Amino acid sequence: MESFSITRLLNSIPVSSAGRRSNKVVVLEWQDAKISSRGTSIFTRKQFWVEKYQIFPDSLSNSQKWPQIVCYADVLLLKAEAILKSGGSKSDAIAAINEVRARARNGGTVPADFPTAETDETTIMQWIMDERLRELAGEGQRWFDLRRWNMAGYITLDNAFFGSLNPGDMEFDAKYLYFPIPLTETSRNVNIVQNPGY
Repeated sequence: MESFSITRLLNSIPVSSAGRRSNKVVVLEWQDAKISSRGTSIFTRKQFWVEKYQIFPDSLSNSQKWPQIVCYADVLLLKAEAILKSGGSKSDAIAAINEVRARARNGGTVPADFPTAETDETTIMQWIMDERLRELAGEGQRWFDLRRWNMAGYITLDNAFFGSLNPGDMEFDAKYLYFPIPLTETSRNVNIVQNPGY
């Protein structure tokens, strides 16, 4: 039987701090001891870790310990996308994106506002997609954005969207756009049809 135990943390190096809700990418480097019937071996591991919304129960007040349900930037960017795709005012959609960027600036000059005079829907949609990538990094939202945009036809989830040095290495199976329906549900009701590919 094998077990692992972290023997000591060697290093914690901040890689970047973008000024967006305390986003910080940290490289953790530690030594592990692998204990098995053949003896103990020590090896070094490295891992990237996104430091967001850290909860330290002993040092925060109760109001700071509540988990994040949804962030306001997510709401604003979804609003911008809904306004744009429903035929609403393009300047209102851009204003919502700029509100997110203004908060990220924190009184500085970067990132600059997008021009509200822009009228090209494709350009504005690209701004929304890019801002969601930057603003919501590490929050578990990206797959749902990519899935939604693929189903709406804004992007494709194949090798045209993602690249590889070896063209045959990547392929996207459309079955992953849907979760499988649990067997317990399909066996209870014969009218429920399993999602394709499962």
